[in-house]
Amino acid sequence: ATRHAAAVVPATEVRSLTNALLEYKTNVETKVNTVTFQVQTVTQVPNGGGIVIQGPLGFEFPNPCQPEAAAMARGSTYQVEPIAGKVMSLPSDVLCSFEMGIAPAGRSTIRIAAGASGIMPGLYRFQILGKNPSTVMANPMDNSRPCRRQYCWDFHSLEVLTNLNSPLDQMISVPSFPINAKMVEALMPTLTRDQQAATGRDDRPKSRNPLVFSFKLANTAVLPSEMIVRAPLGTIFREDCGEDVEVRPTEVFGSGQALPPEYAVWPQGVSIASCRGEGPDARIQIDPGVTDGLLRELFYPIRVATLHNPMEQPAVNHWSLDFNGESSEPFEGFVLW
Repeated sequence: ATRHAAAVVPATEVRSLTNALLEYKTNVETKVNTVTFQVQTVTQVPNGGGIVIQGPLGFEFPNPCQPEAAAMARGSTYQVEPIAGKVMSLPSDVLCSFEMGIAPAGRSTIRIAAGASGIMPGLYRFQILGKNPSTVMANPMDNSRPCRRQYCWDFHSLEVLTNLNSPLDQMISVPSFPINAKMVEALMPTLTRDQQAATGRDDRPKSRNPLVFSFKLANTAVLPSEMIVRAPLGTIFREDCGEDVEVRPTEVFGSGQALPPEYAVWPQGVSIASCRGEGPDARIQIDPGVTDGLLRELFYPIRVATLHNPMEQPAVNHWSLDFNGESSEPFEGFVLW
């Protein structure tokens, strides 16, 4: 009652890079990979300056490299939608180069050199075709590193491209994605009509869709681990998707449907501890407890329901599974009808 007036005063933007992201098509060792980079700048980058991105040794990109426009970001809807309309394209006169550092302290370095027009302040997303390291690289916690992980990607906005001590905006660091061994196999099996009916399979646009996956590990999973189901863009999993996961042998292909003989029974005691949906990704915590775990070289089925399918057929209709330090090759998804 004593407030007589109020006003909003625009604050000056802090000169710091923000909204940095790193995304990938595959994280299998040695595989050709499309890596997507995202960063938001505050200060105009002049001719002679540029954006420098430094990552772990082992990643390879062409030199010169060719940044291309990237698809929308992965993530929860409330994280992705606010920035979707703000993404800008890099100017056509930028030049991209790559330099492989020397072990042990070197970095994989991408340089985006500003042309005569400079690089306007804004949010940029671009992808570059490259190749993953040839060795497995888990990425454990490391509080001594700026991204709080052992392996980071650092983004710099520089007045002088070759001088890291000429920052225009404060640098930002994001965790690298882990490099995993190749999973023996993962796929979305073709269901019989009875199995489709029993599971409630529904391939129509925007429909909830219980989907059966099968996977075969190269190594037995005896420790608690996170399984990541990566779906095409436009697919959405529920944020709390624990009730959407089914592994019981009498239920995974639908109530009343016998487990096909080519599949192993999910062991009792190997529990689904939780499931968290992040847009097109489902993160499922699997705990083997005191059991022998999920054994190598056996096909295990798991059913995971989406909250809804994409509105239209995805341009890139690929799924993949990550689990137990292994990742599948991207495999083809279903066709909307």
